[in-house]
Amino acid sequence: MDLTTINDEIQKEFESYLVSFLDNKKYYYWTLDYFESVGGLSFQHYFLSDAAKKEINLKGEVYFTESKISFSINNNSHRNDLNIKNITTLFEDHKEEGQTKRYEYIKEYILWQLLTQLNKKDPHKKIKLQRNNFLYTYLQYLINNQAPRKRPEFIAYSKAEQGRDLFIQLADLVKENKNPNQELQSRVEKLFISKEYDEKIHFVFSKVGKEDKEELRELLDILSKGSVNNYYRGQADATWYLDSSLTREEKYVENEARMYYDILSLKPEAFTNDYSIYDRLITMQHFGMPTRLLDITRNPLVSIFFACNNLDRANADGLVYSFVPDSDNFLNFDDERLKCITNNVVSKDEDYKNNSCNLTQTQKEECFEQNWFVQGIAKNQRINNQSGDFIFVSSEASRKSLDSLPTKIVIIDANSKKVLLEQLESLNIHSGSVYPDLSHMSSYIRERYKDDSYIASISHRPIPVYIDSKTINERPKDSTPKVLSSKFDETTFWTDDRKKQLSAFAKAEKLKTTELKKVINTYLYDEKPPLPDSVISALKSKPSLKNRRTIAEETTNKIVEFAKSLNNESN
Repeated sequence: MDLTTINDEIQKEFESYLVSFLDNKKYYYWTLDYFESVGGLSFQHYFLSDAAKKEINLKGEVYFTESKISFSINNNSHRNDLNIKNITTLFEDHKEEGQTKRYEYIKEYILWQLLTQLNKKDPHKKIKLQRNNFLYTYLQYLINNQAPRKRPEFIAYSKAEQGRDLFIQLADLVKENKNPNQELQSRVEKLFISKEYDEKIHFVFSKVGKEDKEELRELLDILSKGSVNNYYRGQADATWYLDSSLTREEKYVENEARMYYDILSLKPEAFTNDYSIYDRLITMQHFGMPTRLLDITRNPLVSIFFACNNLDRANADGLVYSFVPDSDNFLNFDDERLKCITNNVVSKDEDYKNNSCNLTQTQKEECFEQNWFVQGIAKNQRINNQSGDFIFVSSEASRKSLDSLPTKIVIIDANSKKVLLEQLESLNIHSGSVYPDLSHMSSYIRERYKDDSYIASISHRPIPVYIDSKTINERPKDSTPKVLSSKFDETTFWTDDRKKQLSAFAKAEKLKTTELKKVINTYLYDEKPPLPDSVISALKSKPSLKNRRTIAEETTNKIVEFAKSLNNESN
């Protein structure tokens, strides 16, 4: 094995990784931070037994065809220190310049190759870990040596019209031979955008030296330009796909009808005043059940709030979609086509042609070929405050075209989120107004007056509170809206003793204490079992996909029993 062959294989493998990683990406930064935060690429140490090291060293002796060159791993090292004897003979004319930098990724690549030869099944994922170590080391080498891997399907943001305008703005902000935006400029120089989204995508950054609320003005100007009939959707992570909560999970789609009837049978009182399947789906969506509905809003400020207000994604770029649906693509809640596509949710017959609605077979087929914008129903104050409407994902075929719906895509740089939240609060857009029930409004006011230095901050999405639709619908029109909330009070519940019990339980079950507390709060507040995703997020170590469901169920049962025991102490 010679150096040319090794380098060719390394580049081929890295090229394959890049193609996979950048697939469907709207943009990327050629920085190590981006590949770490978005791709989860990192260097991780792992244990190798003495026997495994011995096997690796035996194979390392014959990896190179030249007898003087050999690869070995230190038998006494817990960090798997690697060495290539007489490596200088690999390089042309035995030049030492640049050898040290290249030496690191070559060693990691060879170890990956030898591990693959030893155990192709890889039950303990060591081969996968070592591949990541190699990719990380090679990426680090390329970036540190300013060797950008330009992709034919991407262009440098600095060469796009908006990118050029940004650099002109940054140049104008330079004063007294100082450049306060130098870090931003350096970062943007490493930004590449997909040619597929070149006409749609925009970026908003916080620039030092601009006027107050400039970020919000710029963002609103981008979103509103070109049409007055826009709809918007904010997502806290720009890497998330545009998809409904039901269709992004295969098992949810398979059990759609069962889930629908399960919640109806378990909580019939919540649907007392729902007169159609669509009514019920809105109620289910409102309280966290997976549905085919995608929330959108007529208020751009609300979409920006959702793109920024999520503590778990505070360090990720946010995203706002802008839509301009055709009138023919927008359904009101009495439309027969809406009845057709919602009937299919509860149908046990997978063939939608047998759907019972007053449409011809051709019309039925056309219904399921596209995604529909659907008029919302202000069933409670929260939906009204959020100016809520929906996109309905009709079928698996229509789902594939979701990405073509937005007319604009605005990426909110992570560093702009906190600034935007402060600007939104001055316009009365905050957690208390977006979630106007008594509990969330109380939480907002409590934080607002906790101390004099309070400013808007990124927070976890507030816990949903059940509002009795019957109570709301039967109140006189001129009366003050009455909002019901749970009796659970987080501030008084968590005594010092309960906190100690929480820590002990988290340690015993290998859970994150903070995440566990949130899951328990939600359970005691809603009196509903925690969602599997919330439970999995609370685990310190993520289970494999094969064991995910079993572990989620077992852990959920333990958490529920623990929460009940804590709650019984206060009764």
